[in-house]
Formats: sequence, C-alpha cells, structure tokens
Amino acid sequence: MVAPLLAALLTACGSFANVGEDPTECDLKPIGTPPAGLRLGVQKAAALCAALVEIAGRTYSMGGGGWLDEDALVLEEYGTISRANTDVYDPAVFALEGVDPLRLLVARVDPSVDYGEDSGMGRFWTVWGEPFAFPDDACRYADVAAAGYPDETCPLSTGRTYSAQMVLWCGLDVPVGPYGGDYWTVVDPPPPPASGSTYPGMDHGIDYGELKLLDADRAIYRSERGGELELLRITGAPSNPPCEPRSSTSP
Repeated sequence: MVAPLLAALLTACGSFANVGEDPTECDLKPIGTPPAGLRLGVQKAAALCAALVEIAGRTYSMGGGGWLDEDALVLEEYGTISRANTDVYDPAVFALEGVDPLRLLVARVDPSVDYGEDSGMGRFWTVWGEPFAFPDDACRYADVAAAGYPDETCPLSTGRTYSAQMVLWCGLDVPVGPYGGDYWTVVDPPPPPASGSTYPGMDHGIDYGELKLLDADRAIYRSERGGELELLRITGAPSNPPCEPRSSTSP
C-alpha cells in the first residue's frame, strides 16, 4: 500500500500564491516567508504541487502518518526544516530509532487542522527521502490496524504478536480489521450479548488486545480481558461492510 502512504503528498499541501501564473510557485522557499496573494483550496493546490521540504540540504517529500503506531514511536531529535513549498507547523523533525534518517523522518502535524478521516493523516507527517522506498526497519512502527498499513513491505509474520483493536459496535458477524491491510471474518462468533452486556472476555465498543498470525490466512485475536477469537482472512472485498469506529459519545 505505497499509494496510501503517499496520498498526503498531494493533499493538505497548504496554499500557494497565484497558482498557474508564477512558474516558481512550487519551488522551495525559506521557512517564515509564506507565499502571499490568492489562497486556493487544498484540492486545487494539491493537483499542482507535491509537498516538499529541505532538511540539511536534502529534499524530502511529505506524506500522511496515519499508518504509524504512534504509541510505539521512539523519536530522536534530528534537525529542522529550512525550506518548504508548503505550510510547516513545526520545523523540527525527528528520526525513528533504528530507521535511516536519510530515508524516513517524522514531523508534527498542526493539531488545529481537521484533515478528515480519509486523509491518511495522524499526529505526524512522514518525511520521505529521495528516491522513495519504504525502509524495512520502519515496519515495527506500523499500526497493524491502520487502513494504510504498508502490507507490501511489511506483511504480517507468522508467530509474531501485534497490538490490535477490535470494533464491536456492529457485533462480530461483520468483517473485522483491517489487520495487515486486509479484513478478516470471525470463525464461529459468539452470539450477540444482551443489551448492556459485553461479549465474553471483551470490552464495550472497542476492545484492545493482540493479534497473532497462525498461517497465511488464519490468526488469533486475544483481548486484554481474556477473550479469544479465531480469524480467517477475507480475500478480495468483503461481501458486507465492516463496522466503522465511532466516538464513545455516539448513541
């Protein structure tokens, strides 16, 4: 899923002056001197300018970090963005422990901006070195339950345990996941509990636990509360829609 990782290179790129008139509109500019004049919506600007930044004389591309397991990140101060062709909330950039900083860095996203649920964003931008290639060492920072999980580079490994969560609003007779870029079905799901009750050994609404791949198409989900479910990988698109997360304040 390289495409989802790079989707935000062409979205949320900020605003540019007089797009279509100034041949330098997509050029890198020193931080602190944003373009002036006509400000365009994200979609129009995005169609013309990929988001680029310069760090220590090297050019990097910016993408969404929604695939990151933010709780697992081990950040190391690396440097600052000196030039960019997009709005920069915080010029500080961070390396991920064990990942080549010339290939991948992260930077903080402006928390006041709502990029939308389908934007592939999280609390961090991913900052990719040129030429783009997903570093294998970054797989340990990938969220197995993220829609943009990089499954082509980071396939789930048999025997390894991954942190995961299961959405229970819609019951267990719908596709669950995604885990590792795919949806799964629960083998022999327990009957729905009575109103106000929970599935055995599981929590209300969203359950947290671990996922362990048994073979190419079978996995075990173990809840922190002790429940255990066997999962079977769904090949192709699910025949019925998976359950969508919602806030705890939803009815």
